Amino acid sequence: MVDGANAGSVPASELHQKFLQMTNPAPTDRIISQGHTLVRAIEALGTIEPSVPFERPLMQLLLAAYRRRLWGIVAVAPAWGTEERG
Repeated sequence: MVDGANAGSVPASELHQKFLQMTNPAPTDRIISQGHTLVRAIEALGTIEPSVPFERPLMQLLLAAYRRRLWGIVAVAPAWGTEERG
């Protein structure tokens, strides 16, 4: 049968979930990786000397956006620790 109703077969939705688990890193790993990347970007922007007048406001905007996103990640991180241990 095409719909996976045979004995011993796995439903298509379950197969899709298993495929996603095998091909995509865990959401926590991705978010931690994004956090590390944000930290590096913030550090790099903090060391750049603006060469034209519009670069300073642009850098400040990017720093504010990156810091806000990083703080969003940090705010939910303690909940991950308790969920993973529980």
